[in-house]
Amino acid sequence: MARLPASFRGWERNSLMSARSEREAVYLAENGWSWILEGDSISQVSWHGVVIFESVRPMVRDRDWNTIAPILYSERPHSDANEQGDWIVGEEYRFSGGTATGRLSLSVTQESLNVKYVFRAGNDVLVNRVGITATIPSELAGSDLEYATTRGRVGRSRLPITISPYQPILDISQLDLARSGVKFGISFFGDEFEMEDQRNWCDSSFKIYSRPLSLPFPYVIRGGDEVVQELRLSARDDENPVENPVGGVGADWKLSEEGRPFAIPRISVGATTSFSNAVNALDLEKVSPASLLVEASEGFDLGKILRSAMSEISGTSIPLDVRLSIDSLEGLRDMVDRVLSCGADIRSISVFRKSVHYTDVEVWNCLVDSIGGRNVQLGSGTRGHFAEFNRNYQEFPESSNEYCFSITPEMHVNDKRHINECLNSIRDVVDSVRLLVGRSKLFIGPVTLKPRVNTVATDIVVVDRMTESGYGADCVPGSVDERQFSDWLGAWTAWMLIELALSGVDQVSMFEAGGARGIISESGALSPAGIILRAFSASRGMWIELIDVDVPQWVRVALISDGTRRRCLVINLGVEDFSICLPQFGVNEEVFCRAESFQLIDMSDSVDGMVVSSS
Repeated sequence: MARLPASFRGWERNSLMSARSEREAVYLAENGWSWILEGDSISQVSWHGVVIFESVRPMVRDRDWNTIAPILYSERPHSDANEQGDWIVGEEYRFSGGTATGRLSLSVTQESLNVKYVFRAGNDVLVNRVGITATIPSELAGSDLEYATTRGRVGRSRLPITISPYQPILDISQLDLARSGVKFGISFFGDEFEMEDQRNWCDSSFKIYSRPLSLPFPYVIRGGDEVVQELRLSARDDENPVENPVGGVGADWKLSEEGRPFAIPRISVGATTSFSNAVNALDLEKVSPASLLVEASEGFDLGKILRSAMSEISGTSIPLDVRLSIDSLEGLRDMVDRVLSCGADIRSISVFRKSVHYTDVEVWNCLVDSIGGRNVQLGSGTRGHFAEFNRNYQEFPESSNEYCFSITPEMHVNDKRHINECLNSIRDVVDSVRLLVGRSKLFIGPVTLKPRVNTVATDIVVVDRMTESGYGADCVPGSVDERQFSDWLGAWTAWMLIELALSGVDQVSMFEAGGARGIISESGALSPAGIILRAFSASRGMWIELIDVDVPQWVRVALISDGTRRRCLVINLGVEDFSICLPQFGVNEEVFCRAESFQLIDMSDSVDGMVVSSS
């Protein structure tokens, strides 16, 4: 990242660019403040190195809560006399029914860092949210703060340790909180702001946003109207510093995780939702998954879905885990009968109320009756995020002993930094689940980059669709991430599996077998993520242990062992190449791991170590 001096002016780009695409990060510092500029995102906002905002960015959400990615038409430090020192980002938004423009500016003084956002509708546009969002690091969970409301009320609160299902603070005009000996004051202007616990979606932050969710949505911004918002951040040394608690539900053991072995969970893979991309069973068997996860909704051609899934496991001993979404109880009985008579080994069946995406008592009782005592594990929970789980757990059946929810780190934004940081919230999420369900079995997944179902859509047309070519996730707009077959995703998958292992989950399903959301190419080759899934699947019954070595922040070294066979995994999610020597584990040669990559080393047959698979 380039460091630009505070006096630098005149940088400008005029070509059209997507603000949400991968972009060069530019580090900037002025008057004690520092931040990273990436498109229209201002990240890692710090005062003398103390981070208070993970990000500050404008956010425009359509009627189904999809983020509308702007087109940047300019970004530059401004030099006009009236706006000395401003950093300006100009944007254009394209809606199905019109366009709008946005202008984000950032200015710095000795006393404060100021962000202003102006959104102007070119013609009538339908939205659910428009305005500035700011995220506070989840490490501040448990910290005390003071607040003021737009109605003049003041009070004290505490950022929640256990993940809060609903907004911990409403009607925010001012927040005051401390971190690492610095007192920060945050003021908001132009709208009524509130906070939500983003760990509900596995984001590692608390998000402050505008337009309260209690107000109706979607709503119309008329052509020519403007939305104007400002954020002002001040900082000073804390005269009476109090040590902030280490954030997170599982903070009591996070600092001593190295040297403790953890069981590797069962690894499953999702069935391919694009019929033409269903994989060969021999190729799927290379991954050795514990099961193939099939998701179907009432109204789908269940026979066609089951035939496609069975073709992917044909001739193997791989069982099916089946999840059904229904509103009609008679429809559920019919679907269960068809699943149990399809000829496959059915390991489990879970059911969700289609309209609300979670398991209620009525559909659960119907599932139990439909099974009729046959030897099939029954599951409940949600096909959505932990947010749906956390908010609706009281509606779940008490007799269930296996629960599930999905993980999709791109619910809000899609830059790699954000997706990597989501890994930091996994154990908080699982620990919060344990407070609800105790030691019941946890089947986490599907874990995918993009959401597989839009649980917050107001347009029912975008939920639960099936066509001649595919179903479910295959029909969800924006469900494909072009980085699916990248080395980076292989490294991210390895880190995710370690986090889930350390959390003690029982089973996890990741991605799909084939297609654009899959791990197996048309030629049968495994993607980097597929290589990792194979390594962890082949390690069933083994243990994983983090190795306590001096490494950069986004590097991890782990040992996978059953007492006789040992494999060393080096993960590098950082942006710089990394090398390490591990003679204490029989690896006498230096191990080189490229940025955003991994190395998997088999130490069973060679004293010097042998790389058997890598990205």
